[in-house]
Amino acid sequence: MITKLKNIEAEIFRCQPQRATRKKAGNILRVAAYARVSTFNEEQEESFETQCAYYEKLISANPKMTLVGVYGDNGVSGLSAKSRTEFSRMMRDCQAGKIDFIITRSVSRFSRNMAECVEAVNRLKALGIPVRFEKEGLTTTDPGSEMFFHVLALLAQEESGNLSRRMIWAIEKRAEIGDPERRCPYGYMKEPLEEEPENDAGRNWVINEEEARRVRKAFEMTAAVCPYDVILEQLNLIEREAGTGVVWNQIRLRNMLKSEVYRGDVLTHKTYGLDYVSKKRAVNRGERPQYYIKEHHEPMVPIEMFERVQSLMNAGLLNSLAYRKREKYEMHTKTGKKS
Repeated sequence: MITKLKNIEAEIFRCQPQRATRKKAGNILRVAAYARVSTFNEEQEESFETQCAYYEKLISANPKMTLVGVYGDNGVSGLSAKSRTEFSRMMRDCQAGKIDFIITRSVSRFSRNMAECVEAVNRLKALGIPVRFEKEGLTTTDPGSEMFFHVLALLAQEESGNLSRRMIWAIEKRAEIGDPERRCPYGYMKEPLEEEPENDAGRNWVINEEEARRVRKAFEMTAAVCPYDVILEQLNLIEREAGTGVVWNQIRLRNMLKSEVYRGDVLTHKTYGLDYVSKKRAVNRGERPQYYIKEHHEPMVPIEMFERVQSLMNAGLLNSLAYRKREKYEMHTKTGKKS
């Protein structure tokens, strides 16, 4: 069970909001609770529903409080406020003067990003709104709490860093044994199972025939030395007839034609995360180990066709201008005329 908040009345009334306009008549505090779970597999006592029910009961049962609402982000990481819509809504409501006091389970529930956590707390302190962290027994407006709070916020962020490093290690180990952790590329899908598994480990890639029709068309036309703009015209015609709303461009076409997955292989870790906080990614140019897994799944095009396409692309023979110059040269050669 979630530990009950001790001495809640003493803590709240010792940390009155600084702005008198925020206080409701009769010294009734408008209290909001923030709840968050980052996955759907956390312990029952930390579950999203349990947290919401607890705070609703706690605040509603106190005659000196009125419940503004329980703001909850379910299945969302605490590393960035951008992905937490309810957290952002709560902060906007604080700015609008709708909330006097915030209660949350712990620092890690409030945020795992130290910089964002400290920034949010400072913004709330400027508005005269304390935040109570139950697990740590800490209220942000308490004298002497600032350094302790910063240490707890740092520990929460480091916990996320350790989790991120463990996940990277697990992904690399899966790649070593030929089970890459990545989304299915266009034209493939995970093998359907009768029961939904706990994770995707070991699930085979199978061909998605509807998408594969576009892939094969693109490879066949490229192998026949059709220029990119002619291939794109045909692919977009297929999409219009199917009413998908998808629009192909040359970058997407070239990336697809260069991908080894269509010959049945997989190259892992083409990109890597720069850090676990920003989640920005960069092209892997040797910074991380890569694994080339042969015959990982059923190929969509013959290997001979795939290799011919790579040769034509590397030679630059598929650009429209180069294609038309070559076509003009061949026409003049056949007729015996000089260009």
